[in-house]
Amino acid sequence: MWLKLILPAFFLEGLLSISQKLIRELDLGESRNEYIFLYNIVAAIIGICFLIRTKKAPQKKDVFIGSIIGLMFCFGAFFCLQAVLELPGIIYFPVTSVGSILWVTFLSRLIWKEKLRKTQICGLLLACVSLILLTT
Repeated sequence: MWLKLILPAFFLEGLLSISQKLIRELDLGESRNEYIFLYNIVAAIIGICFLIRTKKAPQKKDVFIGSIIGLMFCFGAFFCLQAVLELPGIIYFPVTSVGSILWVTFLSRLIWKEKLRKTQICGLLLACVSLILLTT
């Protein structure tokens, strides 16, 4: 079951990174706000389609949390696009890849008190080194 979820996430995350790089390569820096707007509108439409399909109305708590996450995505997309426009890809992509892994690990430790075993720490370090090697 998890493989059915992780593969599309992996594929779509890659497409998102490519689209960010395309904005720089095609010199569409002035259109970044439209890109962010369309990105969020498409996400909202997909979410509404899922709500209609499941025939469940969202609760107030779900709408609040979804709004917070949506705002984080808006600001994240804005700053990612700004970084892509100003930094070379050879710096941007390794830093964001490794940084996001370390940030998620730090937050899971801080919020959920997750403890990493030695094998998990080794895997984390190996993932970071491999991402740096793959993206440079």
